[in-house]
Amino acid sequence: MPMIHDVPRSTAFRWLMGAGRLVSRLAARLRPVLDLFPATMAGLFVLGLCAAGFWYLGVLHKDVVLLPATLVLALLAVGMILAVGLGAALTARALRRAHFDDAFLRLEANYARRTGIRWRAPLLPFIELSWEWLTPPEVEVRTVSRWRQVSEEVRPRRRCLVDGLIRRVQVRDVLGMARVVWRFERPSRVMILPDRGRLDQTTVLRSLVGGEDHPDPFGDAHGDRVEMRQYAPGDSARNILWKVFARNRRLMVRMPERALTAQPRTCAYLVAGPSDEPSAGLARVVLERRMLGEGWRFGADGSPGFAENLDSALEILARSGNPDTGPPGLAAFLKRAETDGYQNCLVFLPAASGEWLEEVRRAVAGSRLGLTWMVGLDGLQTSLERPPLWKRLLLRPEPTMPADPLRLAEALQSARAPMVLCDRKEGRVVADARQYLKVQARPGRGGAR
Repeated sequence: MPMIHDVPRSTAFRWLMGAGRLVSRLAARLRPVLDLFPATMAGLFVLGLCAAGFWYLGVLHKDVVLLPATLVLALLAVGMILAVGLGAALTARALRRAHFDDAFLRLEANYARRTGIRWRAPLLPFIELSWEWLTPPEVEVRTVSRWRQVSEEVRPRRRCLVDGLIRRVQVRDVLGMARVVWRFERPSRVMILPDRGRLDQTTVLRSLVGGEDHPDPFGDAHGDRVEMRQYAPGDSARNILWKVFARNRRLMVRMPERALTAQPRTCAYLVAGPSDEPSAGLARVVLERRMLGEGWRFGADGSPGFAENLDSALEILARSGNPDTGPPGLAAFLKRAETDGYQNCLVFLPAASGEWLEEVRRAVAGSRLGLTWMVGLDGLQTSLERPPLWKRLLLRPEPTMPADPLRLAEALQSARAPMVLCDRKEGRVVADARQYLKVQARPGRGGAR
C-alpha cells in the first residue's frame, strides 16, 4: 500500500487550487464595486427574512399580528439603506467642496497631530461617518466632530514618504444594515519622520560623540595621550618645562594634544529592514544635531543617490521606510564614498536580522573605510529577553520581528568594526556593544536563551 506522501497531487486538487486563486482575484477586482453597494450581509439577511415572513405569514397563514411587524422591519431595513445611500452622496459632495490644507504634511511617528482639514458634514440621523488612510499605511486616524465641523487627527506608526494620500471613507448606519465605502485621493506629499524617543537628550548626545575622550565630536582620537615631548630646535623657550629639566636634566616642552585628523570626512548610511525604526530615529538625531561634521553625506535603502544637506537627508530617511524599498545599496554607497575621499562611515542597522545581513557582509568585505555599526533598540533588556509563556497567552502581543543584536554582533564580527547600541526608549548608549551583549547572554542574567 503506497504511503500518502507518495501519492501525486491529483488533477482535481490542482483545479480546486486554481479556482480558489481565480475567486480571490475576482473578489479583489470587484471590491470597489461591492463597496459601493449599500446593503451589507446583515441587511440582506433581514430583507430575506422579511420576504420569507411576508410570504409565510401573510400569504399562506394570514397572520394579522406578525405580518405588520415583518413589514415594519422591512421598511426599517430599506429606510436605512436609502439613508446610507443619501448620506454617502452628500458626504462625497461635501468632501469635493471642502478646503484641504494638506499639500505637504510633515508628521512624526508615534505622535498625534491635526492635519488641518475641517469641513462641514451633512446632518443625517442614525448615520456614522469614518475614514482611514490606505496610503501611507500604518496610520491611526481619528475624526473629531463638533457642531458638524469634522477635523482629522492622525498618529502614524512608521516612517515613509509618499506623493499621494488615499483615504478610505465609510458611511454606515448605526444598526449595521447598510454601508458605502469609497476611496478618496488627494495629491498630497506626506513625509513621516521616525520617532527620536529619548535619544535627543543632552546626556545621550554627549555619549554619542565620545564623552571625555574626544575634545571635538567631529574629530578622531589620533596622536599620543601626552602633553609634553623632548625639546627640538626651533621650539619656543616659553614652552620649556624647567621643573622637569631640574629633575632629570632633560629639556621637555609642552605639546598640545593632537586629537583631530586633518579634515575628517564622515558619511552615514541606513540599512532598511525589520525593526529598523529605532535605528532610523537614531539616524535622525545624528543628522539634525549635525554630528557628522563638515562635508558629510547620507544615504539609505530605497534611494539610489545620497544627500549632502539636511532637508534632502530627511527625505531619504523617510523614504527608506516605504514598503517597496528595493534592494540594498550599501555596496555602491561605500564604493562612491571611498572614491570621493571619505574616511569614516556610520552604518545604521536594523535590530532584527534578515535577508539584508548577508548583503551588508558582502558590501563591507572589501571596503577600506572606518566603519561603525549603529543599532537602535526600544529597550536594551526587553529586546534580549523572550516574554514568558503567561504574557504571550494573556497579553497576546502584536506579532513583530524580535530584536537579536547578539546575532548581529556575531555575524558582523569579521568586519572588525565597533558596534554601538542606543536605547531609544530609555535614552541609553552602550559603546562596547559586543561585550555588553555577551554579558547579558550569560545564563542567570535574564539574557537570550
